[in-house]
Amino acid sequence: MKVLFVRFSATGDIVLSTGVIDYFHRKFPEAEIDVLTSPGGKAIFASLGSIHQIFTLPAKSSIIQMIKLYRTIPDYDYVFDLQGNLKSFSLAAFVKGRFTHIKKQSRERRAFVKNRKYKSELTKHVVEKYAEVCLSPFNIEIPELEKLRPRFPDFEGLDVSGLSFPNFIVLHPYASQKNKEWPGFFELANTLIFNGINVVIVGNGDKPWPKEVINFSNQTSLEELMSIIKKATAVVTTDSGPMHISIGFKKPTLAIFGPTTKEFGFYPSFERCAVVEDEELDCRPCHVHGGNSCPQGHFHCMKAITSQQVFRRLHDLIKESKARKVNP
Repeated sequence: MKVLFVRFSATGDIVLSTGVIDYFHRKFPEAEIDVLTSPGGKAIFASLGSIHQIFTLPAKSSIIQMIKLYRTIPDYDYVFDLQGNLKSFSLAAFVKGRFTHIKKQSRERRAFVKNRKYKSELTKHVVEKYAEVCLSPFNIEIPELEKLRPRFPDFEGLDVSGLSFPNFIVLHPYASQKNKEWPGFFELANTLIFNGINVVIVGNGDKPWPKEVINFSNQTSLEELMSIIKKATAVVTTDSGPMHISIGFKKPTLAIFGPTTKEFGFYPSFERCAVVEDEELDCRPCHVHGGNSCPQGHFHCMKAITSQQVFRRLHDLIKESKARKVNP
């Protein structure tokens, strides 16, 4: 059996698909699995070890470039479209196979933000939606969430210059949408340093930091970022791609959620994960992707979260994680 998985972007979504592909491989070890992704996704999928061939299409490819690539892709028994956009739909014009597509529920998510409709329909994690795409043709039930956890079994990691100590906490304070950035990361870094804990900053952005931190902002490739997270004691992060990478390495992962909520499907509901959020605010969620300004003007969902609150939850999470065995 030959199958093709399609997921072009974004980093977090690509990471989330790894556990599903790995689960499919374990169910069908004889299957030849190929992937169609972006150049940025290649390193992530290569870390699975079960992928036969990886096709890459740059994000800003022209239609001519897309057609040229699609004409080189062979036919398959099954094509599992985890992207669900025009670019992935177009593949059917060039590749033969039984196609199944993800149900993105974009309309339901927008309606939930606007008037809180469809809450009962927005209960599945994204990895469960991905699993439906590739397991439903075989009438296989969706397994428990932990069995679909992202994973990178063949990722060996790189030696990153500047990491001279064995124990450290990674802080990822940046996000693609400004509303998802918690303003308390600087104070949290100071609290960690005061308690004798090494702090490493990762991600793309520009913020001031205490002089004692190791600041890798805007300085790492994806593989280097993954290598740093792999070596970390724990990770504190925004709702972002590095959050999912941390989950993939089974690190104690503490996520800070503000404008986004569990209903969007990206909540870190796996073992060794926790979330700090204000569950009482009725204005959450305010934007499907987070947004760049608070519609209410107060940004209470993030400002109300204190560094001491996050520090205590991180301490407890690390303690809980040491005592709890994670499923393989």
